[in-house]
Amino acid sequence: MADRLLVFANEEVQKLLKEEFVAVAADDWYQRRRKDEVGKFFRKVASQGPRDPNQTQQGHYVFTAKGTLLGFNNNRGPEKRLAMMKEALKKWEALPEVEKTVEVPEKGKSDERYHHELPEGGQIVKVFTRCLEAREGRLQKLAADKVGNQAAVDHLWFQQAEVEKLGKLIAEGGGEVPEWLGLRIARFHLRDNTRGEPRDWKNAEIKKWSLKVDGKGKMSGDFLIDSADGKLGYEGEFQGRLAVERGKLVKFDLLVIGKHWGHGEFTWGARPGKTPMGQVFQLSEGKEVRDRIPPQGIRWAEGYWKPGRFEFKKGEKGAELEQKGDGIHPLDLELVVAIKEVRDKKRTIWEVRKTLGKERMFDGISWYQASKYFRIHAKDKALNRSLNKQGTYLIWKLPSSEKLMGRTQLAGLLWKEPKVSELFFGEVENFNTER
Repeated sequence: MADRLLVFANEEVQKLLKEEFVAVAADDWYQRRRKDEVGKFFRKVASQGPRDPNQTQQGHYVFTAKGTLLGFNNNRGPEKRLAMMKEALKKWEALPEVEKTVEVPEKGKSDERYHHELPEGGQIVKVFTRCLEAREGRLQKLAADKVGNQAAVDHLWFQQAEVEKLGKLIAEGGGEVPEWLGLRIARFHLRDNTRGEPRDWKNAEIKKWSLKVDGKGKMSGDFLIDSADGKLGYEGEFQGRLAVERGKLVKFDLLVIGKHWGHGEFTWGARPGKTPMGQVFQLSEGKEVRDRIPPQGIRWAEGYWKPGRFEFKKGEKGAELEQKGDGIHPLDLELVVAIKEVRDKKRTIWEVRKTLGKERMFDGISWYQASKYFRIHAKDKALNRSLNKQGTYLIWKLPSSEKLMGRTQLAGLLWKEPKVSELFFGEVENFNTER
């Protein structure tokens, strides 16, 4: 994140962006997976760059409205970025006029798995996170010369029916906030995102939790979240105010003060030991586009809205999967469809390999691991031999190894545990793959 701060804090970069470009910010994780017109356009632009199409497409692109790439850069520092932008402008000036104009087509239907919008009647609470330090006898934001001294911003989303339930809770005299809200805040929003993208917390890592609201809307509580090895955690206290009128939030002010420790795969640079961190949750009207950016944790939408749905436990007798409700991780959807098609002999294993390998839908499982899914229902020996030979790793390392139900772990469970296999494929049969 430090390189982005350096680039966009540069006055010349800011001036060029404002005067010569139309700035667009998008999450590569979503865009490269989308099966809609927006995703198609993104992949068209990205395919002209130097990135491996089977890996992240992160970077800064300069392109025309027709999708012609004029420049790409993912290097740190404003000097190289400026040089790329100026070279792209020269290419733009050299283009014939016909290449500079375009009729914008209809966007069409969005791929709902990778395009999230606030539900109708839903509301937004902005979440600001700051690393703090004690100076002059009180907690203050980090000094300007320290990494992580900027506030990170995320968004907590509510559905209308959820707000109505909170209003009913207050009207009845209060109590513990519903599980769905407690887990949503704990797992997806009590995180140190000041230096990068933190992982989601697991339910089992929430060691202590209390968040209450009384009959007047006063919120209070405390928490302790700690990884199994104790290297990553967060503990603190809540205090705030909540008000609901006519089924709408009119106030949601929550202050979190605590101590955070450790770092994740993409949040290196944490201060040593347990250090102060503060968070402010504040109701937003959502009028600005930036206020409607989806929560980071909603990449798995089902898990965000119903965070108590799945528990992944490892007991004395090995791993077991406890399902709470229904649903499949959205990144497994293409795999689910492929399983059914191979099993029903609508597609060959080679067709599936080509499609899924190209589109990277396994997202972290090697072909050998993924083949275990198919082997469960592969009765003919020839197909089994073919599956056993596919030991080539097609996908880079699992980016979500800390997920509650990672694909790698699930693949192993399906192969080793018949009962889990029966559970999963029973779910597959009832899952709507047409959405």
